[in-house]
Amino acid sequence: MRTATMFITLGLLVSSGTVRADDTLWSRRRPGVGASGTAVAIIGTNIYTVGSVGNPDVNILIAKYRGNGDTVWSRILNFDNAEKTVDVAVGSDSTPVVAVAVTNPPLTLSLVKLSKNGDTVWTRHRANFSPTGIALNAQNEIFVFGSSGGILANESLALLKYSAGGALMFNHHWRLGPSFTMGGCAVAPNGNVVGAATVNGLATILKFDGLGDTLWSQRYLDLTGGELQGVAVAPNGCIVLAAKFSTSLRVAKFEPNGSELWSLPMPGLGSSQVYANIAVDADSNVAVPLDSLVYVLDAQGAQRGVLNCRTAGQLRSVAFGYDGLPVAVGSAIAPPGCLTVKFSTVTAVAEPANPPAPGAGRFLVEGILGPGQAIVLTVPRAGSYTISIMTENGALLRQINKGYLSPGEFRFAPGKLAAGSYYLRIAGPAGTVQEKFIQLR
Repeated sequence: MRTATMFITLGLLVSSGTVRADDTLWSRRRPGVGASGTAVAIIGTNIYTVGSVGNPDVNILIAKYRGNGDTVWSRILNFDNAEKTVDVAVGSDSTPVVAVAVTNPPLTLSLVKLSKNGDTVWTRHRANFSPTGIALNAQNEIFVFGSSGGILANESLALLKYSAGGALMFNHHWRLGPSFTMGGCAVAPNGNVVGAATVNGLATILKFDGLGDTLWSQRYLDLTGGELQGVAVAPNGCIVLAAKFSTSLRVAKFEPNGSELWSLPMPGLGSSQVYANIAVDADSNVAVPLDSLVYVLDAQGAQRGVLNCRTAGQLRSVAFGYDGLPVAVGSAIAPPGCLTVKFSTVTAVAEPANPPAPGAGRFLVEGILGPGQAIVLTVPRAGSYTISIMTENGALLRQINKGYLSPGEFRFAPGKLAAGSYYLRIAGPAGTVQEKFIQLR
């Protein structure tokens, strides 16, 4: 009897994909040195993008597009010579609200509400406050999440609430510890507010009610060392966030009570210092911008598609439109400018993030599996994989994996199998293959 573990190299799944010509429905570039889009919000057929123009950040850029890419209007605002547009949200009345961080001491929040026509309705300024996210509830009340305190505005977590008319409704502060960074925020369907922070290196999610009272807060050891950034809430109340590490980005999903459902790494570094950079649609699909790509995951974390904007640059934020199609904003490199891209699909196939290993042209199988042994798969290419055990007659016996796998070695328990011949069916980014093995008993 052979006692070696069965090894399978997923060589057949790394054949080169191609970028679909229709990944991008349209793209728009607003030229300017140092121009960069940082956030996007959509309501109906109206798309609002915000960013900064100038190097360093000098002017605030706000633009409104129709769903077909036509520009309705654009505005440039200036409050100070060191401004950074952080986030944008749009109310049910189609009026956008923009959060701006003025980075000259003392750090200052500038909150701007505009009309449908792009005229400034009101502005609010708050010194010693560094915003990292804003969100609107069903009444168009505005929550601003960030840090507040001393001269560096980093002594405590703060949550502000403004009425639709700009009146301050509350200003709550919490001391988190000597070392923390703030992430984004989102409003749940029931009106609760979800915020993210990294406290002493530990990823922390906090949930507040509409009055700003803390409902719960939880820390997550498996995200230790990551800086929490994008936060979104699914229609069922589940929470999705992005955590940026020094060499990677990780996406995680949680139950409404904070229990972790799944956590997985994404290829590439992701955008630094951007906090509104992920989105969830009506079907709980998750969109994650990375470099010039947008990865789309389903509710279970399986990869649905990789969308390529076909423009050299860095996508920083994404939102789903009413038609279910993602819109992303960021910065283009040559020529430089603020980039807005609408994609025509959520299931396109992009070039593989991990190129084929030399000579990896087929499965390498030790086709004998002893009792109690694991199936070991070496995955050379990141992507969504469904791995099933089939009978010799082609009937599905059981699934042993369904979801995203990063490059590396994985062990799967095949479960109890009678003596006999079986097939391992692996569906991955480049197709489906089967390989026969034998269970000894």
